[in-house]
Amino acid sequence: MTDITTRARLAPLLALASAALVAAGCGRGVPMPNYGSEEGLQIAQFVSDFNDAKANRLKFAQMFADKAPANWKEYEPHTYNVVPGSPKVSGDSATATVEVRKDADYSLIDTRDWTFVKVGGKWRLKLAPLPPRK
Repeated sequence: MTDITTRARLAPLLALASAALVAAGCGRGVPMPNYGSEEGLQIAQFVSDFNDAKANRLKFAQMFADKAPANWKEYEPHTYNVVPGSPKVSGDSATATVEVRKDADYSLIDTRDWTFVKVGGKWRLKLAPLPPRK
């Protein structure tokens, strides 16, 4: 794996780890991304977990509340991050703006609005649209 690919895959996890350190009192002076609420932070963490699951068909399918998209392989070459401040939670449903970035160089491709539902107390994807293919 190249250094760029490694960085692209680790970036969402490093961002959340930094946020956890700030919340724990370490790293004072580094602002924690604002996801609006504890539920918004859970959605951001869920999307970070999605980055790990996207390459495995079974894990990918488990991320969805209903049937997962058949084009699961099209999700693999990208990294996904919730835009801070974007999660909007209403009961057991939510939306968030998600950055779609190239794994290869972490360049921004597009942003898309994803929808989530809570199933058994855990967030799952309802819709996770990809940018149109070029």
